[in-house]
Amino acid sequence: MIKRRLRLEQFYLKVFENSRLLIRRTIPGTPSGDVESLTLEIENINLMLLSAGPYFKVNPSISFMVSCSNKDEVMKYWEAFIEGGQALMPIDNYGFSELYGWVVDKFGVSWQITPTIMNDLMHEADPAALDRITKAFLQMKKLDLAELERAYKGVENKDCNEN
Repeated sequence: MIKRRLRLEQFYLKVFENSRLLIRRTIPGTPSGDVESLTLEIENINLMLLSAGPYFKVNPSISFMVSCSNKDEVMKYWEAFIEGGQALMPIDNYGFSELYGWVVDKFGVSWQITPTIMNDLMHEADPAALDRITKAFLQMKKLDLAELERAYKGVENKDCNEN
């Protein structure tokens, strides 16, 4: 169990440049037996990771979103998480985007990897802009960030019907 905790710790600290170990401990005598606990700080967010034995299993119903500034960053995280893991929605096989991916890493943790601009546009949009972005987004076979920015601003693209 301690070896798994150390592998998990090393993996996440390597994947995320802005990360550090805060606490590492064993909690004895729980209904699951001795529970291994890690608290990591990743991108200024504290995450406590517990090995809770047979009672609580990790599953993809909850996933972490990783917002990336460019395709290289998307691929960096994808390659790190897919090694020993499983693609739920491969980057090259999702209907609206080649940059979005959903993966379960080798420890069973689910990650959604997406360009930052998508989150920015969707969260900052007024209702009319959100409507334009959504309509443009749903028509795309590949994610066209420039077209989404034009939709956000309300600027027509005469070539958009040719995609």
